[in-house]
Formats: sequence, C-alpha cells, structure tokens
Amino acid sequence: MNPAPVLPEQWDSRSFHRAIGQLHCIPACTDRMHLPSCLSAEFVASDVAAAKVHLHDRHQRTTACGIDKVSYADLMEIPNNSLATLANKCLTSPILPRDYCLIGLESCLLKFVTLLIEARLRTWADESCLLPDSQNGFRPGFRTNNNVFILRCALDAAHATGMSVYATFVDLTNAFPSTNHPALWLKLYRLGFHGPMFD
Repeated sequence: MNPAPVLPEQWDSRSFHRAIGQLHCIPACTDRMHLPSCLSAEFVASDVAAAKVHLHDRHQRTTACGIDKVSYADLMEIPNNSLATLANKCLTSPILPRDYCLIGLESCLLKFVTLLIEARLRTWADESCLLPDSQNGFRPGFRTNNNVFILRCALDAAHATGMSVYATFVDLTNAFPSTNHPALWLKLYRLGFHGPMFD
C-alpha cells in the first residue's frame, strides 16, 4: 500500500527519517554471498507449478486483468519453464520507474511474480525460525482461530482455578497504509534477506 502523504502524528518522525537515511545506505545490489538457497536459487518450473496450484485453489483464475490485459487464465497456459525464465529476468534486469505508486488493478503477471517471491520469503522466514508459533495469520497451515482457542483454554483454566486473565484486543485503523515501510525493509536486510529479491 502507498504510505500516507502526511506522517501520522503518533509516529516518531526522527526515527522514521533515520530509517529512511539508513535505507539509502544499503547498496542497490546487496550481498549475494552466503545466501541460503531459498534466496539465491533461480525460480524453476516447480516453483511456477506450485504458484499455479495456489492460484487455481483460490479460484483466482477469474480475477480481472490489469493494464496489460493478461489474465490468470492466460498465465495458466504459459509453460512453467517460460514463466520461470521471465520471473528470473525480472529480478536480474529490473527497470525501475523514477516514481511509482500503487494502482487499483495490478497486472496479474506482476502479482504472479510477487507470489513466487512471497513463497521464497516464507521459506526463508521458516528456515530462519523468524516467525513465532503465535503468528497464525497469513501462514499456510495456521489459522487465526488458533489464538482464539488458546485464549479460550486460558480463560477456562483460570476460571477453574479462580485466577484472573487480562486480555487486550487492539484494532489498528488503517494499519497497512500506516506501515513504516523503511523500517520493514531495514529489518529484513538486517535479518539477512539480501539478493535479487530484496534489490
């Protein structure tokens, strides 16, 4: 999502601008030595096949086309090796516009390549043990109702023993557009997420 045009008043503006400054110090071509295979290996036909299964399982074949008029149905017809070659070319020879912003209807091809990158990012995060077991949202095989079940068990156990449980439910308004993107990129970099997918 595009960041808000005005920095939210709750933010520490000095910290935000410091993160931007530090982010600009990261080289345009990050270190590729000693990367785990999930970050250094090129995409192959099996990666594309898994992404196609994901799209098919989620019934996204009927999603509207982007400005390029390429649909998910079109992508399903392209050979996996050809899509893998294209995705690798996008990472090794990126063309960056001078200025860009999120548009409402993204290219299905862009979303498909993003899906390939996301799968590698998930693998890296899992192999690096970066996600706690309590992180249930947006993880395959996990459900947010897992946390509700755990809370219910804690409440039942507390009730049975006469103890109290204190819980807080936080609802962040406009959370995604209010995300500090420079801080997230710095965090990924510092955790070791380097290479073409980061660049």
